[in-house]
Amino acid sequence: MKRVSIAAEVVALPSLLFVDEATTSLDAYHSLNVLRMLRRLSRGEGREGGWGGGMTIVCSVHQPSRRCFGLFDSLLLLRQGGKTVFCGPVGLEGGGEGGREGVVSYFEGLPGSPRLGPGENPATWMLECIGAGTISAAAMGGGKGGWEGGRACGGVNHAELYSKSALCAAILAEVQHLEASFSHPSSSSSYSSSTTTTTTAPLKPSSLLFHFSASRPPSFGTQLYYCTLRAWRTSWRLPSYQWARLGGSSAMALVLASVYHRQRQENVSDLVGYLGLVFIMLTFTACVNSTSVLELIHQERPSFNRERFAGSYSVGAYALSWLLVEIPYVIVQSSLFLNILYFYAHFSRDVWRVSWFWAFLFLYMLFATAFGQALAAVTPSTQTAQTFYNTLAPIFSIMSGMTFMPSDIPRGWLALWVLCPLNKAFEGVVMTQWWEDGGGGGGGRGGEEATIIVFNSVTRTFEKRTRWGAVQWFFGEEEGRENALGFSFGHRWRNLWVLVVFVAGCNILFMCALKWRRFERR
Repeated sequence: MKRVSIAAEVVALPSLLFVDEATTSLDAYHSLNVLRMLRRLSRGEGREGGWGGGMTIVCSVHQPSRRCFGLFDSLLLLRQGGKTVFCGPVGLEGGGEGGREGVVSYFEGLPGSPRLGPGENPATWMLECIGAGTISAAAMGGGKGGWEGGRACGGVNHAELYSKSALCAAILAEVQHLEASFSHPSSSSSYSSSTTTTTTAPLKPSSLLFHFSASRPPSFGTQLYYCTLRAWRTSWRLPSYQWARLGGSSAMALVLASVYHRQRQENVSDLVGYLGLVFIMLTFTACVNSTSVLELIHQERPSFNRERFAGSYSVGAYALSWLLVEIPYVIVQSSLFLNILYFYAHFSRDVWRVSWFWAFLFLYMLFATAFGQALAAVTPSTQTAQTFYNTLAPIFSIMSGMTFMPSDIPRGWLALWVLCPLNKAFEGVVMTQWWEDGGGGGGGRGGEEATIIVFNSVTRTFEKRTRWGAVQWFFGEEEGRENALGFSFGHRWRNLWVLVVFVAGCNILFMCALKWRRFERR
């Protein structure tokens, strides 16, 4: 897992990499392998030809072994209070800078410091030198006194010694030289070990001594391709997620098909039963898709947060990839649901009616999936997301058109009707299934007379109407008159595009939540 975590950060080839406690919880063998890998990365190795310049790696470790310690080039040793005790080259075999003074020769040159014994670990030895080791603490009776004495410390202030040493002066001079190289490139040729610099007017960035190539991330299309490929593989490797959706919707389709297999549409109650079938079908499939995707998004969010900060890809490409990956799965799911339910429930076999039925079913299933993704992104946990969904689902049901029409809703709540996607899908399916152009034949088996008996409350008599007329009567629509918020066959294209807008809106909300909502706990 350590190597996988490091690889996730290195994939973007950063110029600077911070690795915190790379060897923690690892045994000596795996610690050595991890540090060897980091050393190869710093040298630009690991692939054919490597990459120019490698990368700078800053790594924190706790008392590494001698072999691990020798892999580092430079060391920054801090004591209690964050005071610098040593900063310079390690100088051991396999690392360091050869002729320059190393950590061992530096500490051996301090007054009162013991020499490094044969086979002794220099990482442990230097802690004993400054009085921070276990032996020093034991010698002083434990506690804070170990920092001020011990067998090697002898009351010496190592932080002060380092600040006055030639090594510290050389490091500071080098830092000042680098600073001067950026602001005063002309003075770089006369650089010496002196800490004195000449003050001149800063030059433009184009004339600096150091030039860094501009970061050129891949195009959005390339990012989208690889994010989609990754999301596809992730979904493919989670069969439980796909089978939960396919199995749940197919089982519900079988139940509904068996219940409505021999049903007819001869009176109002039969017609209401079929309208209820459409309502249950849309509501249940939306519930399956929205709730099943919640756990998947919450599982993927930690890896997304890690890769996002590494600059691996843009948030927009990641969010859009998850929507694109869901499209083929929802196509299969909606087609399977249609074939199981539609014909056995004796809906019309007209090709155009079947097509409209599938189009609204597919788009509403896709909306439900995108809505679940957005809901998972704005909530900290799956339980919280499910609670929010259980609160919003009844509102969708109330505003679906099955229980209330816009004329029955108080004016202040009409916004909920407009913002509810369920009534758009419900209207689209109902209007395209029972619409008649005057020739009959709507909403039933081919060849049947599309009539139904309704009770006229004005004349107190039963009347025979077409099923389309009964649907218009049920939803309070007068023939030849369209209401912008009411149900109408003429709204079918509008409703189709409104559902597309709802899907896009959920994906945008998903992207914004991923970008600005963070739930990491330190």
